[in-house]
Amino acid sequence: VQSLLDGHRYQILAAASGQEALDLLADHPDTSLVITDVNMPGMSGLELIETIRRQYRREDLAVIGMSDASKPGLSALLLKTGANDFIAKPFQVEELLCRVNQNTDMMDYVRRLREAATCDFLTGLLNRRQLLDVGEKLHANARRGHFLLGIGMVDADYFKRINDQYGHLVGDEALKVIASTLHTTLRTSDVVGRYGGEEFVCMAVLQSESDADRVFERACAAVAKIGFSNAGREIPLTVSIGFTTELGTSLHQMIECADSAVYQAKAGGRNRVVRWSAVDAGR
Repeated sequence: VQSLLDGHRYQILAAASGQEALDLLADHPDTSLVITDVNMPGMSGLELIETIRRQYRREDLAVIGMSDASKPGLSALLLKTGANDFIAKPFQVEELLCRVNQNTDMMDYVRRLREAATCDFLTGLLNRRQLLDVGEKLHANARRGHFLLGIGMVDADYFKRINDQYGHLVGDEALKVIASTLHTTLRTSDVVGRYGGEEFVCMAVLQSESDADRVFERACAAVAKIGFSNAGREIPLTVSIGFTTELGTSLHQMIECADSAVYQAKAGGRNRVVRWSAVDAGR
């Protein structure tokens, strides 16, 4: 099987036992498909599938079971145990390739559906729904004292003017450039998504209060350095950022406070960062 699939540009990880297969899965979580025989040394193929299904759903990892054609009842048992598909031995090479292709294509399709459900179609960042889902978990952990949390509202400056002067297609390109800059500038522990229109929300896991200022100031400065142009004419891009590290009672309240600070940043001249605090707001 390995030699057949190697010749069709699949990346193959071969395991001599069920436990070795589980170890390989742990080391390679992006694996799309497992092919297992029922008869293996130590852990059987059925036991391997049962163990896999305790960790991975059918839509997360496809499994093809293999068994002797003289034992027809095993095909149903494999499927009931959690296999996505079954191949009887001896098999036709074309059948193996068709089943492998079908299962890997299905995994790719599921992945694309998930991306469409969680990512903003224009920028590729998290969409609002997924952003808020992630944010609720971060806020809950921050309230338990696991870490400090900073929420920043990022608003593109003079965006309506860009749309009016250059058209919405150029405006879309500007949003994509800003989104890409935020994504590459923020740390891997931070979360950024498109909140709506020309607004983005950044969620930063912080080591200290001063850490928040550095994170959002760096993001603001990075956008201001973008060289964005259309038809040979440079179009300046900047953002105003309002943020807060005060948890309040909910994620929604933190976002509202950050949004309020954005208005202060706009009023102060744009292309700047403003921290919201309950003291300054008179709360």
